[in-house]
Amino acid sequence: MSLLTTLALYVPYFAFVWPELLAGTATIGPALVLLIVVQAVLLPLSLWVWRRLEGGPEGALTDERDRAIALRATRTSYVVLAGLGFTWGSVLLLPGGAALAVPGTLLHVALLSFVLAEVAGNIVSLWSYHRGG
Repeated sequence: MSLLTTLALYVPYFAFVWPELLAGTATIGPALVLLIVVQAVLLPLSLWVWRRLEGGPEGALTDERDRAIALRATRTSYVVLAGLGFTWGSVLLLPGGAALAVPGTLLHVALLSFVLAEVAGNIVSLWSYHRGG
């Protein structure tokens, strides 16, 4: 459910912002604040609905397999985030880098890194459940 809400919110946002970012006209605006607020409301609501439909316990991991999958997904998210952080930091913060030229670039790139790390973790989790652990 987290993967669906993340993709449904952030793909349109970045499709709208990225051309402006490349053109050098992107700003940190109310759309970003609205996006974050909508996700903060939508994600817990969707997880609550999903748990009610499944009829399971409130969010407790049930066995070692679930814990191992959650650990693998979290580890993947952190590796992706660290790799993107190092890459973006190297490219954007060097003298003459894009972060110094366009206001809001660093924030949007950091947000994109967090979104990609979240998506990677969710994909690993889904793949692990599909594989059987």
